[in-house]
Amino acid sequence: MVYLNEDIKLGKKGVNYVTTVVDECMCSFHKIEQENDIGIDGQIELFDEGHLPIGILISVQVKTGRSYYDLDKAECYIPIGAQGAHREYWMKIEMPVIGIVCVMDEKYESVKTAFWVDIKEQLLLNPTASTIKFNMFIHNELSKEKFRKYFYCLVCKKTPIVEFDEALLLLDGSAMDKVLAMDMLLTFFSQEVKTWEIAFGLYDKSDKVVDCSSFMEAISYVYYHPDHWLTKGRHEFSEESKKYVQQKVKMFSEEDIMNVLSIIEEHYFDRGSRGQTAEIIIKNVSDSESKLLHIILNSEIDDDMRYDAEVILAYQNKEYYMQNVKKITCMDSECTELIVKCIKDFGYFDLY
Repeated sequence: MVYLNEDIKLGKKGVNYVTTVVDECMCSFHKIEQENDIGIDGQIELFDEGHLPIGILISVQVKTGRSYYDLDKAECYIPIGAQGAHREYWMKIEMPVIGIVCVMDEKYESVKTAFWVDIKEQLLLNPTASTIKFNMFIHNELSKEKFRKYFYCLVCKKTPIVEFDEALLLLDGSAMDKVLAMDMLLTFFSQEVKTWEIAFGLYDKSDKVVDCSSFMEAISYVYYHPDHWLTKGRHEFSEESKKYVQQKVKMFSEEDIMNVLSIIEEHYFDRGSRGQTAEIIIKNVSDSESKLLHIILNSEIDDDMRYDAEVILAYQNKEYYMQNVKKITCMDSECTELIVKCIKDFGYFDLY
């Protein structure tokens, strides 16, 4: 019974810590009393900096005590319950569900800090797990200093805004920290040549930290793009960073063009689409016509990618396309006949 009382005391300390952090950051924590707790300890209601509710409620499960974390491994643990008791309930809740693990101070008297995880996301990634295991990252620490900067933004699906040096610091963290750092750097610090030195360095190594679609989308802002919605402070280039990126793209290899083509979704080339982004980048690659032709003629490459390469080539340089149409026809492409007819009837092939 004494052990149970200690658990209850610890639980209250954890909930009180979360309540304090949330309230002091001008949001609201609505506690659920223990007798009514069936896997949720409360709800966080988010308010903007003008103290107005933004319509987002988050269900929260709080765990406190040494059994829920390992400082040496920088890991946290949230049990799903006997036979996955909480799994179905958490998945049925029609709002985000966040798990928070509170870390005690050295004397084990008060909560020192806490770390959070998206429970629903983890359950989908690990459908048979009996415990949710996650790492202690820079960006998922729950504290007064980081609540607005990271938690608020990430829950709202926004890229956190930090100083350039802090974004660079995240690159020394975990894989998840690095992914977030790259998103910040490419979004808010395109004017820094160092951003692109880092990004292209990771891209050249095929590092998974660089998401190819996001990377190519960020690159496309260096060129005139009629359907980019420009926002002050985002994707703004200096003359130095613009020259650096343009030179890098100019030297793209056939393999790089294939990476660009890989971001296109289901041959979709409408305005504002990834297809348009890919076409704009490829247009600025040196000798792109011959590189596209090699891709089209390579039967070992996926047919969808070769199709996209063909329509881009026909759109960008109809003369070069028609000069090589006999070679392309031998590849039994489904679109060749249509492209040739368009060029002969109208004098051009319109991709859009």
